[in-house]
Amino acid sequence: GIGKTTLMRHALAQATGFRVLRTSGTDTERDLPFAGLSQLLDPLSDLTGLPEPQARALGVALALRAGEPPDRFAVSAGVLSLLTRASETRPTLVLVDDAHLLDRSSTDALIFAARRLLADAVLVLVALRDGDSSPWLESGLALLALDELDEEACSALIDEVSPVPTGPAQRKMIARLARGNPLAVRELARDPDLLVAGPPGVPPP
Repeated sequence: GIGKTTLMRHALAQATGFRVLRTSGTDTERDLPFAGLSQLLDPLSDLTGLPEPQARALGVALALRAGEPPDRFAVSAGVLSLLTRASETRPTLVLVDDAHLLDRSSTDALIFAARRLLADAVLVLVALRDGDSSPWLESGLALLALDELDEEACSALIDEVSPVPTGPAQRKMIARLARGNPLAVRELARDPDLLVAGPPGVPPP
């Protein structure tokens, strides 16, 4: 509820003229090797022209070819080749949401590629939950931590979402209870009268 997905949607809305590749980690697929990569690379599934070791390994990883479990280095190199090739004709935006739930095989391949994108027209944006250990946090890639909203920002958000005017006591209580979490502010501001309806010192329902 801190706003990661909202920022991803904002980036997507600004990506005029970009080729967009998207994937999202899920609990149900986090143990399926290359599940996230399969979703992300579906628009680039034509492996023609890649070096044969990369095409073979990536084809097996994406369940496009039969074969033994693929070499992870070859898969990662194939991902890098696909992204750089795509960027030669059109700037490419790679969005990975809920990366803390992405399967490890996909995570490793994407980190490998992201670390080697230097002069290529590829932008990689990854969102993951705070507090979880993740290879992304140890990858050396640029990191933007989303801090809690300050009181002024909470007040602005309350103005935007509350169906009725709110008083100073309601605003302070919402900000205190929400602890700067935008989703919590939205939920609490939906019925601000309920927050101060009970006896003093009794937490709101």
